[in-house]
Amino acid sequence: MGGVVVGAAAGAVAGSIGFPKTVTQTETQTQTSTQTQTSTQTQTTTATTTQTVVQAPPPIVITVNGVSTSLTLGSDVNDINPWDTLAYTLREKMGLTGTKQACKEGDCGACTVIADGKPILSCLTLTSESNGKNITTIEGLANPTTGKLHPIQQAFIDNFGFQCGYCTPGMILTAKALLDQKPTATEDDIRLALSGNLCRCTGYIGIVRSVLAAEKNLGGS
Repeated sequence: MGGVVVGAAAGAVAGSIGFPKTVTQTETQTQTSTQTQTSTQTQTTTATTTQTVVQAPPPIVITVNGVSTSLTLGSDVNDINPWDTLAYTLREKMGLTGTKQACKEGDCGACTVIADGKPILSCLTLTSESNGKNITTIEGLANPTTGKLHPIQQAFIDNFGFQCGYCTPGMILTAKALLDQKPTATEDDIRLALSGNLCRCTGYIGIVRSVLAAEKNLGGS
């Protein structure tokens, strides 16, 4: 009897001073299950929070002949590919076939358009590079209300500045960019400006004469 009392007292003392108690198998399984569930929930939450939302690229906005146009980069038939050139987009997507493509290497100047007042080779310019720019093609020179030709266009007709006409849009736009910047351009200035526009028909005599006549009609000389 005394031994039982002493054992009970010892157990009470051990519990009161913090000795670890024996953990049963049921308690161990419960703790393991709770930890596993918590870990799974944490992993799920982490995976959810680290998901990224893929947003569509912003549209390409260019102003062509005074009209603002929004183009979408994508894979649909009407979308613009990242590798599409401005010449391709103008011709195939916007129907502005006055912009010609010949060498497609930047050597002939047939694809010349005006971007923000400067002549550029649209066959070497990506459409995406033209975002925010003001583009003028040969279709944008004539008066949209009356249909009257621009003085440079008319001068090319009056002075036989073309034969087959394939290079003519690039020639006219290059000349316009020159006369906009230098209204009193000399013949040397004109020949230098047009040196990147190749013509296989005229020998350039009629072309230079046409630009000089246009300059006069525009009041430059």
